Amino acid sequence: NDKYDIAYPFCKCTETRLSIMRMKRSGLKNIIKDYTLDKYKADEPWQKTIKDAAEAYVRDPQGWFFIGGQSGAGKTHICTAICREFLLNGRKVVYMLWRDDIATLKSLAMEAEQRHEMIERFKRAEVLYVDDLFKTGKGKDGEKQQPSSADINAAFEIFNYRYNNP
Repeated sequence: NDKYDIAYPFCKCTETRLSIMRMKRSGLKNIIKDYTLDKYKADEPWQKTIKDAAEAYVRDPQGWFFIGGQSGAGKTHICTAICREFLLNGRKVVYMLWRDDIATLKSLAMEAEQRHEMIERFKRAEVLYVDDLFKTGKGKDGEKQQPSSADINAAFEIFNYRYNNP
């Protein structure tokens, strides 16, 4: 058990403090106050569909929530808002910013213990939020790069574990 999940009966603000600590540890601390379900703009029908699906998932989080689409569609906003609700309700969330974390994970290829610790965090997280899955930069030629086999293998290792161990 996590040392921050111990309840202290003498303080009325314990749950709030624990939620704040969970948010900080999740990796979302810099955006979580701004990316809420209430602040998600749903002016277009497709945006309303996304918001309705997110609210339904918060109420009954069965399976996985996936959203894909072009830049600016609100993917990060809506997923962060879902995680915010989970954190406020005491669930443990791990945020994985794909480009940063996959680069770190690949750099640990020769450091088996450190790599294992890092990937286990993603595999065993109660809630795992992967932002910008397979997002790559541009190569020297200016063309968008494709995910490498190492990217795909790491994603498979994480998602396959989570699929088989819900």
